[in-house]
Amino acid sequence: MTLEEYRKNNGQECKGRFKNFALKFTLSLFILLSVLSIYKLSPSTKELIKKELFQTSFNFSYFNNIFSKILPTNEIKSVNDEGIKYKNYSPYLDGVKINTSMGESINLIDSGIVVYVGEKEGYGNTVIVQQSNGIDVWYGNVDNVDVNLYDYLIKNTIIGTSKDSLYLVFQKNGEYLDYKNYI
Repeated sequence: MTLEEYRKNNGQECKGRFKNFALKFTLSLFILLSVLSIYKLSPSTKELIKKELFQTSFNFSYFNNIFSKILPTNEIKSVNDEGIKYKNYSPYLDGVKINTSMGESINLIDSGIVVYVGEKEGYGNTVIVQQSNGIDVWYGNVDNVDVNLYDYLIKNTIIGTSKDSLYLVFQKNGEYLDYKNYI
């Protein structure tokens, strides 16, 4: 590849990124202005908006998934197409304990946003991902965590490695879900 070809390709890539940014910014501005104009309409509308914005959990993953479909980007890539490999499983606290090989890669079950990274009592080093379907998945006993808070990750992205077991908890709207429906 010649220097001129490189500059031409790199310039087109920058223009594409700027175009995506400009579209997302314009769409976000439109939504903000729409909400502000509705907010000015009546006191009951004000109270409804306050309740929805400040008293309920906001599902970032859902809206990020919508934005990704409208404005696809080539920057987020899946590491591989394999699921979590395990030998057997058994119930554990509010979820399930999956027996894995030492150092086994932990792949994300579904796309979502990382909402917690840290220690949880009974689960060890834990990563919680809010999936685009609204389900929070706790990945417990994770070693070598390779994600940060508020990262958007796609399905099958490796988030770390397991020790000899992995703890999974599925939760939606504060209620624990039956793990058998998800593994």
